[in-house]
Amino acid sequence: MNKAKYADLLLDEDVKCWYRNLARGSKITADVSLRRLGLFCLKKGIKPRQLIELGKEKATKLILDTIDELEAKGHSNSYIKNMLKAVKSWLKFNNMALTVEVKINDAEDSPTLVNERTPTQEELARIFRACKLDARAAVALMAFSGLRPQVLGNYDGGDGLRLSDLLEAKIDNEKKLIEFTRIPTLIRVRKPLSKAGHQYFTFLCGEGCRYIKEYLEK
Repeated sequence: MNKAKYADLLLDEDVKCWYRNLARGSKITADVSLRRLGLFCLKKGIKPRQLIELGKEKATKLILDTIDELEAKGHSNSYIKNMLKAVKSWLKFNNMALTVEVKINDAEDSPTLVNERTPTQEELARIFRACKLDARAAVALMAFSGLRPQVLGNYDGGDGLRLSDLLEAKIDNEKKLIEFTRIPTLIRVRKPLSKAGHQYFTFLCGEGCRYIKEYLEK
């Protein structure tokens, strides 16, 4: 998020209160919603407070007109939906929840993801060959253990996967060596890093263990 571009929105105490309320649930959601509300207001040449001052009827018309404009410009329906989700959240926070059902065709479509696929073994091998040791270890954890990037390091960099989460890794600090007592090795994903909201476990294969070992010993 370009915080400098949207930081002025938080000068409005009501916007700041809305933002903080969202952040209690998820800092990511709060930042993304602030950016999307700011983008909507930028496109319409208004401030969030002015959107409330329009009243429910005019605000609804503005939103419907905006959908028409964005569709005419070729924006994906999922893009439009996500932007308006933030706008509706702001309106609801100000007791202006829309009573008209705003319809968006095929709102779940994501054209940029249509051609996504799992890389082949050769493609993955080429990625590993091109990576430095730290990146190779990270790619291995995602490719072989199914970990999300946010497990390796969370949104604000305050937490992430730790050595203590590699439950079967033994470290010899004197010799600066690391060994895995069992392969595949067990990895713990702690609750704060879990998207599901609970702790879970996964495994890392021998190749992945080798990349982790090379990185840590380096």
